Amino acid sequence: MNQSQRFTNGTVVKSGDKLDYTNASVTLTNVDITTHGDNAHAIAARQGTVSFNQGEIYTTGPDAAIAKIYNGGTVTLKNTSAVAHQGAGIVLEPSINGQEATVDILSGSSLRSANEILYNKNETSNVTITDSEVSSAADVFINNIKGHLTVDATDSKITGSANLSTDDNTHTYLSLSDNSTWDIKADSTVSKLTVDNSTVYISRTDGRDFEPTRLTITENYVGNNGVLHLRTELDDDNSATDKVVINGNTSGTTRVKVTNAGGSGAYTLNGIEIISVEGESNGEFIKDSRIFAGAYEYSLTRGNTEATNKNWYLTNFQATSGGETNSGGSSAPTVAPTPVLRPEAGSYVANLAAANTLFVMRLNDRAGETRYIEPVTEQERSSRLWLRQIGGHNAWRDSNGQLRTTSHRYVSQLGADLLTGGFTDSDSWRLGVMAGYARDYNSTHSSVSDYRSKGSVRGYSAGLYATWFADDISKKGAYIDAWAQYSWFKNSVKGDELAYESYSAKGATVSLEAGYGFALNKSFGLEAAKYTWIFQPQAQAIWMGVDHNAHTEANGSRIENDANNNIQTRLGFRTFIRTQEKNSGPHGDDFEPFVEMNWIHNSKDFAVSMNGVKVEQDGARNLGEIKLGVNGNLNPAASVWGNVGVQLGDNGYNDTAGMVGLKYKF
Repeated sequence: MNQSQRFTNGTVVKSGDKLDYTNASVTLTNVDITTHGDNAHAIAARQGTVSFNQGEIYTTGPDAAIAKIYNGGTVTLKNTSAVAHQGAGIVLEPSINGQEATVDILSGSSLRSANEILYNKNETSNVTITDSEVSSAADVFINNIKGHLTVDATDSKITGSANLSTDDNTHTYLSLSDNSTWDIKADSTVSKLTVDNSTVYISRTDGRDFEPTRLTITENYVGNNGVLHLRTELDDDNSATDKVVINGNTSGTTRVKVTNAGGSGAYTLNGIEIISVEGESNGEFIKDSRIFAGAYEYSLTRGNTEATNKNWYLTNFQATSGGETNSGGSSAPTVAPTPVLRPEAGSYVANLAAANTLFVMRLNDRAGETRYIEPVTEQERSSRLWLRQIGGHNAWRDSNGQLRTTSHRYVSQLGADLLTGGFTDSDSWRLGVMAGYARDYNSTHSSVSDYRSKGSVRGYSAGLYATWFADDISKKGAYIDAWAQYSWFKNSVKGDELAYESYSAKGATVSLEAGYGFALNKSFGLEAAKYTWIFQPQAQAIWMGVDHNAHTEANGSRIENDANNNIQTRLGFRTFIRTQEKNSGPHGDDFEPFVEMNWIHNSKDFAVSMNGVKVEQDGARNLGEIKLGVNGNLNPAASVWGNVGVQLGDNGYNDTAGMVGLKYKF
């Protein structure tokens, strides 16, 4: 066929042959083509022009291509759906006199082939793909055997690798623009690559086992707000990784997204090389989103020596300044760099600490009243129902000094004395029950990565307490207090750009406390009041057994408690002055301002392990505490107490809390 022809609204079925157009200009609109048989190509153009619009093409036979171009020519597929069930997509055969071959795939076209999409053997070929999709069952996009092949893709989706022969006169120039994507699937080689507001997937999570993929660019790379997606087993310097190898120069700016392919996170010394450059390395590769594994945060940086500063590496160590200059002129740190931690580690530690300490109490936290005289019977009684409310703020850093965590908490506990009695005329004991609700919100910021994480704890507790006083009226002599609680918590952690993590925690806390009160002066009377000054040394030990089951994050990191069975001990004293109005009776309107000072020791720092890497709270092993407050009876039926306390530790640890309590007789 060697003339202009136009066909519309029809169906062509060929068996054992192909539609062959020689030196012809042919336009087919709303035409469907189906071929059967070996080498039964749907379109064969010989120095002609073929335009196929709004139709469907199917080739079913072996080696039957969608289109084949001989001796140059132009094939345009517009709004076309084409499938080669056993052949290639477009085959570009050599031309006798060096004629160019041109292929335009336009306007919502879709090409699928069993073999490669583009098979080039022509000296010069130009392919344009616009607003279309091309894919290959063999996962091969380009197979360039010989010649210069230029492919420009605009707003298109391309799937498959690019193969390039080693012939010196064979080149593939690929340009992606306007939100195009290229999923390369396997090792690929092109001569030049331009990524303009488009994305290249070196590999992606598609259900297959990770096999590192390499993209080789034999000449130059240009990025203009492009994106490269790579996968890496994020561990040490020797981690398996996808890689981009550029033998020429780089220019422009490219964002890089790295997905962890199963690495647990490990210390890097020089880093994981993901981009190597042989020529001028003027291009900038910028981390597009967080790169992390286990406890570690990774960054994308240039190499730090003269031999490596053209290349780009994934590193997880904190940059250091200073050091000596080696023979190559680069600066070498004098100390080993510190790995960069994820801020989520601080949230997990804060949640663990909160779950173990929210419901911790002392005798005076729930027994702030003095005893009173029943006005009718004139018998001594003690209020039985009590309620306390606590609000607090806490701040600390991790042991590496990278993470700063602050938290705010609220606790409400209600209890009642069930049984009371005494062994002698002066002593007394009581047995009671209690229950509580608490919540804690914390926030962690990394001073190195500038990422943040938020954590939360919400939970309930139930428990028993028992107390014995040698003299509950005067507060002189010894006392012993014990309690045990069981708590249930719902915890959560949400880091920047990461999935919301939720998990539970539960366990018991048990306390034993003792003290002894001394009167520092005898009671002396004034016109309306009398005073008693009591000095009371105290000691307390608390076993903390709240734990969470090992939690696996959505990203695969495993979080475990690394501070089981902490024992917190407290040594200190409480001193208070009892003030009593004479006209109210022996125990009617008692008023007790007090000061309390303590040394608090934790046998363990609260800590978690993330894929085996321990991250711990710092500064809380030894704490100094001061607390100021007042207890008093409002009337014979009600008593109140309140206090404000501050705890200070090392490395900026501090905790401030305020509490109010109420007891009421019934």
